[in-house]
Amino acid sequence: MEVRFVYGFLDRASASLVQAEQSRRDGNWPLVVSRAIECVEYSIKAVLSALDAAYPRDHNVGAALLSPSVASQLPDWFRPHLARIQLISDVLLLLRSRANYGQEGLLVPAVELFTDIEAQAYASNAAEVHRLCQRFITERHPRQ
Repeated sequence: MEVRFVYGFLDRASASLVQAEQSRRDGNWPLVVSRAIECVEYSIKAVLSALDAAYPRDHNVGAALLSPSVASQLPDWFRPHLARIQLISDVLLLLRSRANYGQEGLLVPAVELFTDIEAQAYASNAAEVHRLCQRFITERHPRQ
């Protein structure tokens, strides 16, 4: 495991979260959702990379945390959060296409599909996942 690689994912997750918050202030709800999705994906990939665990090359990374070989390496404080992290990852993944492209078949743009309340909820969920993953990374591999 290369610590720089792990922190590369974590830093991208942090940047995505900052962009989600800025997009919310700008009223760009679909971009909030897109950046929340990225934040969660990069946060989980940072954890998996820190454990030298393989992760899917697609965007569906939440389930990888539940594999016994991964879960057994996680600290006791982290394990109770796995089901919620996977749930958040799965829900956001379902929204990925709509946040990026809207409902193309009905010609409804993404901006008409999301509200401020929804965007805030998704950004909050992403921040929750990011905090947990960041804590794990910084405890396991302090930045040098």
